[in-house]
Amino acid sequence: MTSLVMSETDVVLGTDVVLGAGKFILDDLSRLRRFLVLGAETAIYRPRNEPAGLGNALALQRLLSAGRGIECVSLITEYSSEGRCAKVDQLLFALAMCARFGDAAVRAKVYEALPKICGTPTMLFSFLEFSKALHTEPGSGKGWGRMQRRGVAFWYNGQDPLRLAQGITKYRNRKGWTHKDVLRLCHVSPKSAAHNACYHHVAGGLAKAAGSVAVDVPARKVKGARKVVLAAAASAASAEAAPVAADEKLAAVKAYLAATDAALACRDEAALVSLIQAHRLVREHCPTELLGSVLVWKALLQDMPMMAMLRNLNKMTSVGLFADEAMVQLVVGRLGDEAALQRARIHPFNVLLALRTYAMGHGDKGSLQWTPVPALTAALDSAFYLSFKFVVPTGKRLLLCLDVSGSMDSKSMGSVLSSREACSALVMASMRTEPQCQVMAFHQELVPLALTKDMSLDAVLEYTRGMPFGATDCSLPMEWAYERGLLIDAFVVFTDCETNCNRLPPAMALQKYRTGSGVDARLVVVATSATEFTLADPADGGMLDVAGMDSSMPQIISEFIRGDL
Repeated sequence: MTSLVMSETDVVLGTDVVLGAGKFILDDLSRLRRFLVLGAETAIYRPRNEPAGLGNALALQRLLSAGRGIECVSLITEYSSEGRCAKVDQLLFALAMCARFGDAAVRAKVYEALPKICGTPTMLFSFLEFSKALHTEPGSGKGWGRMQRRGVAFWYNGQDPLRLAQGITKYRNRKGWTHKDVLRLCHVSPKSAAHNACYHHVAGGLAKAAGSVAVDVPARKVKGARKVVLAAAASAASAEAAPVAADEKLAAVKAYLAATDAALACRDEAALVSLIQAHRLVREHCPTELLGSVLVWKALLQDMPMMAMLRNLNKMTSVGLFADEAMVQLVVGRLGDEAALQRARIHPFNVLLALRTYAMGHGDKGSLQWTPVPALTAALDSAFYLSFKFVVPTGKRLLLCLDVSGSMDSKSMGSVLSSREACSALVMASMRTEPQCQVMAFHQELVPLALTKDMSLDAVLEYTRGMPFGATDCSLPMEWAYERGLLIDAFVVFTDCETNCNRLPPAMALQKYRTGSGVDARLVVVATSATEFTLADPADGGMLDVAGMDSSMPQIISEFIRGDL
């Protein structure tokens, strides 16, 4: 471990400090960044945030009023393309705000970026629902204007026809919207015969799709017989010039649409399996009545993505799929595939959630039950440790402080994990990936934790359970580092509930440390079972409270420590 102690040439910590110096002052663009990631401009992340609303995005309103809308849309596009948002709702809400309250140039930028940001119909429908909700606000654009119609039509026409066919059949309705609603409102003119088949399928099903023709270039808006002649001529010219590839694409789209219709109407599992294998259909294409079939799940598993496999492991076990040893080995092989885990960008914390849920044999909600297969439990456990390799380090000097009290064994809010498990997993991820990381425990004071990088999670849990403990005072880490002359970039406190700060408030302790050390240190307090608490100074961009726990938490903490949030 790299030493964190100052050398003689480093800044010596003084005893007299000016509290309040060295704050991270948040400008409006920084507050927008926080909104995109956290769902609020404040210094607190709650997994169960209130729905996105104008009151949470005041900085974006000010930026739009100041004529900086293009800059905002560019930032939204950047965060979307880099996958930096824990949840997409706040990102889509911000985009809808730009579309509703921005000037013409900003709105044009929004609809140009729409296909890049809204990668699925679900995201498009969410954007449209936010736009609809905002249209009643003062200063908002009203209804479906020309720019919105063109932008949404471009979203449909800009997609590869076969990918579009997959989208409109997999996500038939979301957020109260259907494709039929949207196509009617945007007045789309099909870009190709294959697109036209998709639109006819939405409007009237397979019969209309089968008889659809190309309308590559819509005729000009002229009246009477001349309009009919022009339209017929355009269609004929397009048909003569169309390459064979276009005909093949149209045939592929029609075949796929026919297969999805047949799958939904199918009540014979052998016939459904044939459709799945021939057209690579997914679970959403299958009728509910056949989702208890071993043969159907066996076919679905062959091309199932990693995250979908983890989500459906419980269901596949409950229907008896893994009585077939070949299916067990297929899953075990995927979970042991380093390249596949890396491509899926699965954090160890998410694997641990899947492991603990699977090992329980039932979920927290619903009536689904299953008998865990030992080989799959072992494979999930191995994948947990294997996935540590793919955690991206922050590269910062970290001091991690872990609450070791008995209450840490209680379940974390909204999770199957205990607070001790969740916090220990995050500590292990840092220990295995960060080059400069020191781990302490809350005792009567801070004491070193004798953990090593190669310890298993069970060994870490057992070790921390056996330790005596005291109050969890969040000012202790900064005071401890201050007194010993340590250089720390980020302090991270892991606990289960509201913390004690009877002495120096954490915000003041952090300011004292910054001023004395010359390091613009950050502080994260993770309270996994907290419902309402805040220790962070709302005016200080270098402090973050995390209240509760979800699968997005590790990403948010890393983003904050790196200074990207």
